[in-house]
Amino acid sequence: MDTLLNTIGQTFIIAYKEPTEELENYLKQEGFQCTILRQENKPEYQDFSPSFRCLLNHRQAWKKAAEDIQPTLILEADFVPVKEFGKLPLPFAKDNPKVGLSWIYNCAPQVYWVSPEGYAEGFSTAMVAYILTPKAAKYLVKLADKIQQETGGKV
Repeated sequence: MDTLLNTIGQTFIIAYKEPTEELENYLKQEGFQCTILRQENKPEYQDFSPSFRCLLNHRQAWKKAAEDIQPTLILEADFVPVKEFGKLPLPFAKDNPKVGLSWIYNCAPQVYWVSPEGYAEGFSTAMVAYILTPKAAKYLVKLADKIQQETGGKV
């Protein structure tokens, strides 16, 4: 069975000022290789909205995910995993070329259909915990760049 642990390449914990040690330690015990990505506080970011700064922090992870060959697990610092998190089944068919992003946790899930393979499919806006393929990561980096260019970070 494809599990989170045997499918994921990198794991990023996205944080601003939140403590991450407890989540990081738990994930390492589960066998994940974690990297903390803290929001940068550059002078040019001062006029950016908080939501856009959050987007930039996720963009950091997306850029790194785009360089990998395996899917990447991205978690916000306040994510609380279940016991034996690494043993959870992969929420999508590993060999499905149409998969780009799959939510692990979602504060506003909307399931619209169930695939023939039995996977729930739908849409969401929350980015608390998700798996991202390298191909999808490249598109998200381009989208973040377009948003910055069009809004100047004031969204």
